[in-house]
This record gives sequence, C-alpha cells and structure tokens, in this order.
Amino acid sequence: MSQTYYYAFTLNNYTPLQEKIIQEFAKTYCARLMYGREEAPTTGTKHLQGCFQLNSRKRPENVKSLLGIDEIHLEFQKKVYTANASYCEKSNDCWYFPNKQENFDRHGRPLTKKGAKFQEALDLARQGRFDEISAEMIIKHEPRLIKQYIEHLPMENMLLDNENGNFFKDFFILLHGPTGVGKSYSVGMFVAYLKMFWKDYCKKNKLAYQELDVYYKKCNKWWDGYKGQKIVVIEELEPNWFRLSGNMLKQLLDQYPFPVECKGATINKIRPLFILMTSNYSLRQLCSKEDGSTIEENFKPLSYNAIHNI
Repeated sequence: MSQTYYYAFTLNNYTPLQEKIIQEFAKTYCARLMYGREEAPTTGTKHLQGCFQLNSRKRPENVKSLLGIDEIHLEFQKKVYTANASYCEKSNDCWYFPNKQENFDRHGRPLTKKGAKFQEALDLARQGRFDEISAEMIIKHEPRLIKQYIEHLPMENMLLDNENGNFFKDFFILLHGPTGVGKSYSVGMFVAYLKMFWKDYCKKNKLAYQELDVYYKKCNKWWDGYKGQKIVVIEELEPNWFRLSGNMLKQLLDQYPFPVECKGATINKIRPLFILMTSNYSLRQLCSKEDGSTIEENFKPLSYNAIHNI
C-alpha cells in the first residue's frame, strides 16, 4: 500500500485514554494534527473527527500500529489539509497541535517541522546571525541563506548628485606593476587606511558605523562567500579575464546595485563601496577597445615600479 503524509481519521465512542494517546502521537510523529469532538445527530454516538500531517510519509498500517488504537478508522485525505481541518472544526470543540495558527497559516499551507527549521534559519540569516544557524541548515541551504542576508542589507545611497551619498569613485583603484614590487602589501595598507577613513566618515556624516570587511574575489564570475563586504579585492588580473568580464566590471565600477551569481543562488543586488585590484598589466593592456573608455573613466590606476614607489 502507498505512503502519504496526510490522513483523516474517525474514532467512535472514544475514551479519555484514547484521546490522550492521539495527543501524544501528534507530539511525536506529526507536523500538525487537529480533531473535533462531535456527536452524531441521529444516533448520539460521540466521536472524534480529525486529520493530521506526519513528519515523514507512512503506510496506514504503520500509522495504526504507532497509535495502537484498533478502533480508529484511517484514510488518505482526499482534499487539501486546510479543507479537511475546516470540516473537522464544525463542532467548535477542538484540540490542535501545535496550535490552531500553525494548522491554518495565512497561505493555507502547513508549517512543517522542516519548514519551521528553515524559516528560523532564514530569520537568523536576514539578521546576519549565521553562528546561531544549525550546521544542518548551513550545509543544505548556505547559498540561499547568504542571498537572504545580502538582499536584506540596507542599500547605500549611491547617487552621485546626492551630497550625502556614499559613492567613492576615487576608491576604484588598480595597482599595476611587475611581480615583487609590493602590490599586495599596498593593498593591505589601503585596506587599513580605508577602515580608518570609514570610521571618521561615518562619524562626520552621522551614519551608523560598522567596521569594513574585505571580500577577496577570485578571477571568475562567481561571488561565493560574499556577505555584503564593502571592500572588494581582486588580485592578479589577466587581460583575457578582464575582457571576458567587461560587463561585470562596468557594473562593479558604477554607482548602482547589480546582480551577481554564487554557486546555488543568484544575489539580486550588491553594492561594494571600495574596489581594489592588482595586476602585472597596465589598465590599457587589460582593456579591450570596446570596453576600454568606459572602464578607464571609472578606474584610478596606480603604477608600481619598485616597492613603495608609485
């Protein structure tokens, strides 16, 4: 016989003990269960009329075995859960597990235990409280949780014409020069100075201060692990990647939020404030003819010939 999550049941001439057994069954095996205490209008037979949704699919004989009530009549639900529950409510003398609200959520869908766990993880992710999310939820849903966190961050006002905007065009910097001249070292120095600058900037402009974090992006299209960091560092740029990524770079160097991809999800909008890149090649060597003028307008190139020498 087939398995299902959803059952309807009737129990005639029930006893208080049998009612207690059903309630304990609900707490152990069900995402939700409800029943009404009814009396047949013609015969006066007292009975329970109810329905439940299991945490995992089971066959009727297995359910009956778990209940241990031979007299109970079980059948697969023929309607959606909420329709069955509404029918069982007609006596207005009902018992609900875990409560009435979760038997009838506003969308008319059940909030299962799995669904409740995921909803809790979403709520924590939107607040950035990833250390409180269970390992199970992180393993299964990390890209989706990160997406929710980033998309619920307040977007900076990036409009150039707004005197209170936070668009720092002069901080889109390319550090270029041969290997060994100190480009990566200088990136570290820039990051340290940016953090000091940001603290003073927030104080001066009466903005809520939060220390700047750094995202080290690989030279590919993915933004895996990005969690809304305001400083983005991309090192060792090559001409081929630079040309293939022209559209992404234009968006990165503009003032508007833009979508990015991470493995398992698409983040609809991000907006880093500071972009630092390093390369052995000059900006002119990196750019194609088609993209060159647009990208050059937004980048501030710094040429390194020897360590600490710009």
